Amino acid sequence: METIGERIKKLRERKDLTQKELAKKVDITGATLSRYENDLRVPRAQILSRLSEALDTTSDYILTGYIPEDASEQGFTKHDISEYDAFIQTASAFFMDDEVAEEDKEALFRDISELFWRAKEKSQKDKLKR
Repeated sequence: METIGERIKKLRERKDLTQKELAKKVDITGATLSRYENDLRVPRAQILSRLSEALDTTSDYILTGYIPEDASEQGFTKHDISEYDAFIQTASAFFMDDEVAEEDKEALFRDISELFWRAKEKSQKDKLKR
């Protein structure tokens, strides 16, 4: 399973950025970014937001690797995705405890993600029934 650090590194490399360049864009040190990419630390919500913006992705993708690829086909709007991203950023503050294993944090985020999108799908289907 791909880790948060691996996703950050993969996205950074896809944008052809060095660690130093991305760190500057996000206003963190290169050492801090290196710790994220090596899974020694998990970015806090504020930094996660800046990373996702600099990497043209969502906080959710960085944290869980999941976002519905067919979101627009399912009727999800940019607002839905932004709402979800804000929700994940807020929820991530609860998971900054270093005593909780990273794989447990990631599993919980995946479960939360799945529940959120299922609720959105149900809401869309209910709207169509009306």
